[in-house]
Amino acid sequence: MATQRRPVHLAIIHQCYLDAIMAGDKTMEARIARVRCAPFGRVEVGDRIYFKQTGGLIGAAAIVTHVRTFDDLTPAGLRQLRARWNGQILGTPEFWRGRRGCRYATLIELGDVNADVSASLASDLLTQIPRGSRSGWHVIDPAPLRRAA
Repeated sequence: MATQRRPVHLAIIHQCYLDAIMAGDKTMEARIARVRCAPFGRVEVGDRIYFKQTGGLIGAAAIVTHVRTFDDLTPAGLRQLRARWNGQILGTPEFWRGRRGCRYATLIELGDVNADVSASLASDLLTQIPRGSRSGWHVIDPAPLRRAA
């Protein structure tokens, strides 16, 4: 029986966070939103995430080692997330202020981080993104990609 290939993920992040991931300082990616949207419920342990700099190139890849999801967050619950995991998330005060009123969170622990993303794979990933998309997270079917994702 053939195994089903898991989707891959493309996360759009600021350069400072990409640098922190590559340095090993940022070990958790946090996606916190007002509505239930990817990666909430869409990312699993073992999935591969590619990180693309905002307005730039894909600069890193990582494997998901642990996922935590939270729904119906309250302001107190969000403060608890910040207190417990910001040492791994490295969110700035501005980041956390921008998450006020959010009800959904996906915390993704990262492992096997590397910058070895071929130009052809990066190109294939970017062609899977709808033109004009403003989403910061994309779930991509690995089938059309040239190199196993």
